[in-house]
Amino acid sequence: MHLLLAQQGTISDGEEAIDLGQTPGDILFLSAADSELAAIAAAHREHGAANSLRLASLMSLKHPMSVDTYVERTARHARLIIVRALGGASYFHYALEALHAAASRVGALIAVLPGDARPDAGLVAFSNVSLDDLNALWAYLIEGGDANARAFLDYAGAMLSGTEKPAPAVPLMKAGIWWPGRGLIGVEEWRRVVSDMSSSFVEVVTPPSVLPDISPTKGGDRQVARASQRRTACGCCSLG
Repeated sequence: MHLLLAQQGTISDGEEAIDLGQTPGDILFLSAADSELAAIAAAHREHGAANSLRLASLMSLKHPMSVDTYVERTARHARLIIVRALGGASYFHYALEALHAAASRVGALIAVLPGDARPDAGLVAFSNVSLDDLNALWAYLIEGGDANARAFLDYAGAMLSGTEKPAPAVPLMKAGIWWPGRGLIGVEEWRRVVSDMSSSFVEVVTPPSVLPDISPTKGGDRQVARASQRRTACGCCSLG
């Protein structure tokens, strides 16, 4: 069978076998989410991690021959393989079996994580690291954000070096208020502010740089900031 060489910017539907043409690296991270791949790639560029990193979309490894080629060219040389399997084991079963077998043959580590925030016991059998390590890596990806992406790479590096592992994932606020000059504040804090402010609204040219006092205010202008939700978003890219 003829293998197409994967081209940057193209999308494979998995119907044809392709060769990703990716060189080996210390750590492989495979995910079906392009935004997640982009976040980890950006963290690696900015953080300057000691271990080489290779990223690949699982959606490009749906054809068995694509998987076999990737394992032979790239995966069998890795020291740590991390897979985020959106859809569970049934969707990427051949790829997960092949990656696990490759890791077992060369004594590499492999961690297969759920693709969303729901636990998936069916993926544990494809991993050879502890549950603590699986849960720690998974938590960094669930929470998201720049700091957790950097910590994800630090944790992966510590798994290889045996050094001290970084702190657990830091939960990101799921919803909050953007207050000019102050940044993100919690919804509960905003409610306390609003409950203590007058129902009269005064348009202001310059937004306040600090929050008003929580205690009731007697007289004077009242200032109300507009609320908006904010959450970190990531772009899309992959490393070769």
